[in-house]
Amino acid sequence: MARRSLVWLMAALVGGCTSETVAPVPAVLGVAIQPSPAARSGVPFERQPAIQVRDAAGAAVAARSVLVTATVQTGAGRLIGTSTARTDDNGLATFVDLGLSGTLGSNVIQFAATGLASATAEPVTLGAGEATTLESAAGNGQVAPAGTALAVRPAVRAKDAEGNPVPGVAIAFEVVAGGGGLAAATATTGTDGVATSGEWTLGPVVGLNRLRASAGSFTVEFGATGTVGAAAKLTLAEGGDQSAIIGALLPVAPAVLLTDAFDNPVAGAQVTFGTADGGTVTGGTAQTDASGVARPGSWTLGLGAGAQVITATRAGLPAVAITATALAFEVGALAVGGVSTCALAGSTGYCWGDNGLGQLGDGTQLDRSVPTAVGGGVQFASIVVGAGHACGVATDGTGYCWGDNFAGQLGDGSTGASLAPKAIGGGHQWASLVAGDFHTCGIDLAGAAWCWGGNGNGRLGDGTVLSRVLPVAVAGGGVYTALAAGNAHTCGIQDPGRLFCWGAGANGRLGIGTTTEQRVPVEVVIAGATFGQVATGGAHTCARTGAGALFCWGTGANGVLGNGDAVQRTLPTPVAGTDTYSAVAAGSAHSCAIRTGGGLFCWGSNGSGRLGDGTPTTRLVPTAVATGVGFASVVAAFEHTCARTIAGAAVCWGGGSQGQIGDGGSILRPRPIGVARP
Repeated sequence: MARRSLVWLMAALVGGCTSETVAPVPAVLGVAIQPSPAARSGVPFERQPAIQVRDAAGAAVAARSVLVTATVQTGAGRLIGTSTARTDDNGLATFVDLGLSGTLGSNVIQFAATGLASATAEPVTLGAGEATTLESAAGNGQVAPAGTALAVRPAVRAKDAEGNPVPGVAIAFEVVAGGGGLAAATATTGTDGVATSGEWTLGPVVGLNRLRASAGSFTVEFGATGTVGAAAKLTLAEGGDQSAIIGALLPVAPAVLLTDAFDNPVAGAQVTFGTADGGTVTGGTAQTDASGVARPGSWTLGLGAGAQVITATRAGLPAVAITATALAFEVGALAVGGVSTCALAGSTGYCWGDNGLGQLGDGTQLDRSVPTAVGGGVQFASIVVGAGHACGVATDGTGYCWGDNFAGQLGDGSTGASLAPKAIGGGHQWASLVAGDFHTCGIDLAGAAWCWGGNGNGRLGDGTVLSRVLPVAVAGGGVYTALAAGNAHTCGIQDPGRLFCWGAGANGRLGIGTTTEQRVPVEVVIAGATFGQVATGGAHTCARTGAGALFCWGTGANGVLGNGDAVQRTLPTPVAGTDTYSAVAAGSAHSCAIRTGGGLFCWGSNGSGRLGDGTPTTRLVPTAVATGVGFASVVAAFEHTCARTIAGAAVCWGGGSQGQIGDGGSILRPRPIGVARP
């Protein structure tokens, strides 16, 4: 300023003829170039601001090296890059890498220099920067039934380095585990930085499903757990198409598999098993295990041959039918005695059980637990069994016996045992034969009754107690239609329905009011009744009248008379109830009968399960043996019983220690089981 004043003074001295232009004075800063109106966080402005030094009138001033500093006047952003710049020779300061970062929104930048009025740029809207992170926004960790769509669609959020949501980012979604699918596999982030996939349907298998979302090098994984869905299918798991003899326990308990719609096992669900074929299912309601399998305790077949079915049911689902084949040995007749059994199938005789005395007639002394053909090639029309021997009538009327013969019970004229059928001596033609413990009787074609073998107590009915090795006529003559031989007594029905008994009278078994033995037939009388059948046991007798009424007499031990008590009776006593009967059998200490209609009932001692009701309980009155099938005939022995169903199937129950049940085993059977096929 001192130099300028000197110039003005010299000009004045020369008469005021000299003048000088006054230099502009820097006064303010002005924005020559506005920064970009929109900026990305963390990214330098696409258009860098330039600040001009100006005088008070706003004219540019060539002021070099003025330091201009930028600051955020308003807004939540913060400056990045170099926030200072120096003016060039023209007084222009140009920024090179200035930008904003931070929270999104409007920001105003102010530029200042020492001694000069500051300048303010137009507002800059700060937007998101480059995406630096990708994170789950929704839909992770869901649980749903396998094979179904998740309730929440997976979503990701793209953010920049400041955590601001980044729009416009292309996201690819991909199922990487579990086998499910997506309705849409690509999406773009919105203003909130979020991109949502299409509907995610889980794979069909229970367990973890994974989905990956990616944008460039950034990835996010989602997990979802597929669980078992609602029960949708019930199918057979095991135990189908089995076969066993009727009344037998199947070796494999049937089982069903409960699954959802995608075959995943459903655990802890209730399944009900039921049968309508006379069999039984234990544990009829079962819970499915961890593998979805439910099985009852066991399945015992009914007594009907052929296909049998149980059904497995689950509410709301179709039932599953499980089929097994029940096998039967179909016979025309059955006979029991001691601990042996015989049957007639066609014209072939079969026997099984105790064979220690050759009573099975197969040429050996080996016990048999399944039916074995009687040797000798005889074609039989009937067959009977005693304590240690058996007999049969051939189709030509010839009588044969085999087994024990110590008392002459084979009737061949000797006392020698035989392991195969031997013809009965005397040249008779037989209509029927019966076998007691140690004696045998028969009716010839003319209706005459004959007996032979042991004659203790006069059981042969010939008026003596002499044993006979050949048939001897029963005293008194008469035409007989039926005979029955017990332990030590014999009974027979003469035409027209008159009943006679003879032999041991102990316990009143003859039914004539005394306990005295009778060596010739004595008539048993029930006023106004005729008889259709008689059965002799150990020490008791039962008979069926022509009208179907049932009477028993003799020892009452164990309730063997079926009248509700255990008192000895010497005269015929009605069996409890008013039912009518079509057949009756007497064993050593129990009795059985078939009611009109085919129902089978037993009573008396239940040792070894001989009553067939599944218990060891003694019964004083008739108790049902089995349901679901009708019976045509029944026979009773020492500790086992056999019957023939209306369909012809042979079943046995009770003691089986020597194979006499015929089911292939040697165990006690408290309920009827089929005899195995030969």
